[in-house]
Amino acid sequence: MEPSTPLMQNIKEESCPLHLDGLHSQVCPSAPLITFRPEFVGSFVTEWLESVNTPISKRSNSGFNTHRCRSDILRRSENQTSRGRPTKSEPDMSYRIDADGFRVPSGSAPSAPSASSAKSRLVSLSNYRSLNLYVNRIHVRKAFEEFPEHISNLIHKARRDRESPGPSLDQIRLDADLQRMEEEIVAESTIQFYFMSKVFPGTDGYVQRFDNININRHCVPEINPQCKLSTPNPDMIYGYPTAAFNQQLAQLISFSDMLNTGASNVILPFFATEFKSCDGTSPGSLWVASNQCVGDSVACVNLLERVNDRLKLINDEHVQLLETAAFSIAMSGTEARLYVTWKQDDSYYMQKVRGFLLQDPEHYQLFYKYVHNIVDWGRGERLDDIRKAFDCLQEFDRAQASREAKARTPPSPETTSSQRLREEE
Repeated sequence: MEPSTPLMQNIKEESCPLHLDGLHSQVCPSAPLITFRPEFVGSFVTEWLESVNTPISKRSNSGFNTHRCRSDILRRSENQTSRGRPTKSEPDMSYRIDADGFRVPSGSAPSAPSASSAKSRLVSLSNYRSLNLYVNRIHVRKAFEEFPEHISNLIHKARRDRESPGPSLDQIRLDADLQRMEEEIVAESTIQFYFMSKVFPGTDGYVQRFDNININRHCVPEINPQCKLSTPNPDMIYGYPTAAFNQQLAQLISFSDMLNTGASNVILPFFATEFKSCDGTSPGSLWVASNQCVGDSVACVNLLERVNDRLKLINDEHVQLLETAAFSIAMSGTEARLYVTWKQDDSYYMQKVRGFLLQDPEHYQLFYKYVHNIVDWGRGERLDDIRKAFDCLQEFDRAQASREAKARTPPSPETTSSQRLREEE
């Protein structure tokens, strides 16, 4: 009998049903919709186990065809639905439905999934990019594709030389902890701690580093709710505290609902990182981490796009829109992939800037340079532009409120009389 894993996966993949409007006919025009029936699965599995435990001679005498296809067995189960359900007179062999919709004996307590597995479940699906992201107008571009001009300019700022280049080549070569991450099994938490202390700068001035946070789902632009997007839960992200906008507090309050990330008071984040272990047992890979980076960085872009939407209402050609692009990194203890994400028209795009082999001293130095330049960009040019945008919106709101107040105020009698006298003269 053929293995049942592909069928079960198709039934379990509830994140994006195949009966989406117009999508089902394109993917599989003649295929009937699959309806999951837990009681049939239970009967099917039970019969399969009985066939395995029964001697071959007994199975052949009973007429059970070991080469029967799965659809025949499922049809047979449909005619014998009562076999899959316990009756009141039967012993207490009740079943419960687990989180995935499968029947398991009620006596076995469900094991709580780890935070890492729960976080990686949706982004681990093989069709997450081709279905979930695509339907929601989010695309991961090929690394060889040409960047738009404004993104190329931003990348140029990220790779320029620094006055403080970081550790020397010899220091990197002699770093025993760095070499151990290539030679031994190292936990994800150890990898994260190492690079957060050696490469990624901490909170400095008005740029704050937030670790292991949950970002509100509303920050991700989900166009089709039938194809779910992973809720951002970055291992590390850079953004701003409220104190960064003390002079623009009124505007910040007016944006409170639109810009609220629900994550440790982080405001308008711009640089996220996802760490993965290479121990072979954790439910993660750099492909999964890259999918997580999509959600993290798209949320960053989407939040700043909301500020641009307000700026467009001013309808002034002298008002400059903000650069809403954001960066993200998917990395292990041996490799890092730097991505940039931006919005163009109604779609979002993420593309790899470059990769780094972290045990190579020159790559390590280059990685250090990119990370610190991106944080400096967020602390300097990006923050300044956002403050100017808030100031511009504040002036616009004041002018608009003044115009509305004048329109609501009736002319005084004295003014009306004086105007009448002038008209008579």
